[in-house]
Amino acid sequence: MMVPIDMQGASVEYDGLEDMLEKLGPKGAAEVFVNGRNLFEQKYAISARTVLTANICSQSGNIQVCTTSLAGLIVTEGSFSADAKVLELHATILDRMGWPGARFMSDDGAVVKKTDNLKQHCRLTVEPEYPDAPQPMTVKELRDLLAEDILVDTLFEGEEEESIEESEASGGEDTEEEDDEPPAKKAKID
Repeated sequence: MMVPIDMQGASVEYDGLEDMLEKLGPKGAAEVFVNGRNLFEQKYAISARTVLTANICSQSGNIQVCTTSLAGLIVTEGSFSADAKVLELHATILDRMGWPGARFMSDDGAVVKKTDNLKQHCRLTVEPEYPDAPQPMTVKELRDLLAEDILVDTLFEGEEEESIEESEASGGEDTEEEDDEPPAKKAKID
């Protein structure tokens, strides 16, 4: 079984497990791995759910950005050039949070392009973005899907194929059982 760890907490860089065992001994090496696991859990378990607020202001030709968690804790602080793009803030946040990606939104919830200038915004909401995860759908996209019955087709995809296969397996005959009872008796039973 493999367990992810974060070795950034190790004070020294090692050439491999043998090198670590030679320098620290078995107990010391085990402690490095336990600390690496704890660091990984702290860094990724918390950051996986975190939504940040980036407060942006222009001061003396530079752009100052202070990124905070919902609890108000400072996550990043930095100074950017006057022509900095959101992409530069994106890189800073990814480096600090360890996220695979991040999505930026304006106060009205609109997604902000990473090519936008930072100075165009005074505040941005930042959330983690996982490339393999399904992306949320807008209300308009959902309405369009429902209007085109694409969603219904997707939900029941494969059922028609199964019934065709069952029909072919039974020799193409109708698989419903014939009921020999007269309609009058049927009504009484039902």
